[in-house]
Amino acid sequence: MSYQFGLAYEFSSTEEHRAHYDKNAELYDEEFAQVKNYDYPARVAAVLKSVAVASDSPIADVGCGTGLVGRSLAQMTPEMIIDGLDLSPGMLRVAVSTGTYRAVHEVDLTQANPNLEGLFGSVISTGTFTLGHLGPSSLQHVIALGRPHALFVLAINQKHFLAENFAAEFNLLQDAGKIGPWEMLRVPIYSEPLPQEEERTGCVVVFRRHT
Repeated sequence: MSYQFGLAYEFSSTEEHRAHYDKNAELYDEEFAQVKNYDYPARVAAVLKSVAVASDSPIADVGCGTGLVGRSLAQMTPEMIIDGLDLSPGMLRVAVSTGTYRAVHEVDLTQANPNLEGLFGSVISTGTFTLGHLGPSSLQHVIALGRPHALFVLAINQKHFLAENFAAEFNLLQDAGKIGPWEMLRVPIYSEPLPQEEERTGCVVVFRRHT
């Protein structure tokens, strides 16, 4: 069995995503991340490191998967506490085995998670806001995880960002006083892109929660 990259983009239900990632959890790092020189998690973690302060701990790694972002954060910001959040129990089992996380939480971010709201000083996400996954309507649930003035570093698939008009949603959130000014960065996805990789960069949106 090999990991079928891109298949998850086609799913429309939470149950399909959970089953797919549970099935492929043990294959993800070796057959996707390593083969494709997937450097995005480390680069997004570096963005957080560049703007975070000590009070931005603990960090919620949203859609933590196997722990690629968490491992990079642990190396770059060893003083920070990190929790992993993911839909897939299979992925969380792999993440736990890395020893990176204080705790892991099985969550569905298409809905509210009141037990985790307001607990985190910063929230990072890579690979969750993408085709077939979370859209702009889930931003409210992700933002709710942070306490007032929490830092957010959210990687968003470039095509998804444009197709779903994330910019309009961020502007609405800013106008409503829920978040401060937001900035979008372009970050390389692969350290050595393969010839067939059309999308070489991803969007990383950085902002702080207001209230």
